[in-house]
Amino acid sequence: MFNQTVVQVDDLLWFTNDVETMPPDGPLCGFQNDECKTDGKLPPEMVAAVIPLLAVLVMTAVLVYAVVKLRSVSA
Repeated sequence: MFNQTVVQVDDLLWFTNDVETMPPDGPLCGFQNDECKTDGKLPPEMVAAVIPLLAVLVMTAVLVYAVVKLRSVSA
């Protein structure tokens, strides 16, 4: 009925170090992080995010305490 042909215009371009391999079908640790082993430790990224957050929290608490003390002294 119809005479159709498929023509490949260009090769696929994958941005990898090895030109002949395609990217994996899924993430290394799975889509829900269920294929990686965990040893119960926090990841370094989490520790690196929590420490500055705690430092800002402590500085805010000290600043609030100092403001409250100065207002009580001047009143």
